[in-house]
Amino acid sequence: MYLNHLHYDESLGWANYPLGIFYVLISKGYHLPFGLDIYYSSNIPLASGLSSSASILDLTAYLCNEIYTLELDRKDIAMIK
Repeated sequence: MYLNHLHYDESLGWANYPLGIFYVLISKGYHLPFGLDIYYSSNIPLASGLSSSASILDLTAYLCNEIYTLELDRKDIAMIK
């Protein structure tokens, strides 16, 4: 899948969450010159108060901010979804 052809695909399951972050950033005009291969791993307890989907969204937005130097503050990152 390419960044200029992002779309929801039911067969991708949970991978649609990070793809959604890329889609939102691009639709807001941020320049993402290349894609990423991201491996998610966690040891956060299930009762920590943050759902797994929210964790994936937040981490993906944070990674994009750092890797693409988007200069978003933490509030901006939290509001992307």
